[in-house]
Amino acid sequence: MFFWGERHDVPQLLKASDIFVLATIQREGLSISVLEALAYQIPVVATHVGGLPEVIDNHINGFLVTPSNPLSLAAAIEGLMINEEKRLGFAQAGLKKFQEQFESKIMIEHIERLYKECLKAYV
Repeated sequence: MFFWGERHDVPQLLKASDIFVLATIQREGLSISVLEALAYQIPVVATHVGGLPEVIDNHINGFLVTPSNPLSLAAAIEGLMINEEKRLGFAQAGLKKFQEQFESKIMIEHIERLYKECLKAYV
């Protein structure tokens, strides 16, 4: 495990990764780093906080664990480390979810629709 600090070669690091872990205990909105992991077909282990359950479908494209529970975090990571089939399944499911719900074109369409709905209330 490495803690590298600020990096400018994130795409290369993601391509070299087997598992992405986000163990935040704070509220988390729509985590761009988790979306990037899904886009790069990296299975995710994340804590069940904020908007992460909207991105990670537990046991489908990653694992969601209880915040501040290092044993469940370690078990989820270990489970993926020893099960290549599960890692590959999560990776494929993660890419599919990213493509269907979070690619920029889709996000722009959602935002435009939201703005149009908001404008209707004022027109």
